[in-house]
Amino acid sequence: MKKVFLCVAKVAMFISLTSFVRAAEPIISIDKHQLIVNGQPIPSECLAQLQTKLNGDNTIAALYLIHPEYRGCSNANIPYPAGNVDRVSTELRQGKNPRIVLAKICSMISGSMGSYCDRIAIEIINVKYLTQKGIRNAVIARKLGDLNNG
Repeated sequence: MKKVFLCVAKVAMFISLTSFVRAAEPIISIDKHQLIVNGQPIPSECLAQLQTKLNGDNTIAALYLIHPEYRGCSNANIPYPAGNVDRVSTELRQGKNPRIVLAKICSMISGSMGSYCDRIAIEIINVKYLTQKGIRNAVIARKLGDLNNG
């Protein structure tokens, strides 16, 4: 009987995770090109991970800004795994929808080009995350698309 109950509980959790009901929307603001989500400043290097690379690699669609159990990008030991944090800059502005951020992300590179910039639309949303303690909210940045010319 205990095994049946546990199985039913797991199925119920899965159904609630996959339901279309969303968690409360995160509180988003931009202050001097600094993204602030639920009162936490998000390092610009976090959003730089969503940048399409100069070689055309576009492999990261979303990332955790605030994670319910582990470090999200907002408090990660290494928010920009590519390193060279000082070689990244961002310009941010709020979109028409309060959850949308329009970002210009520039990376300084070696060689004659000097730098490469990418303009992207990012949606900041709460999502459900299953933990050992139950369902918790996580805040993610999801790349919606490129805004580059051509």
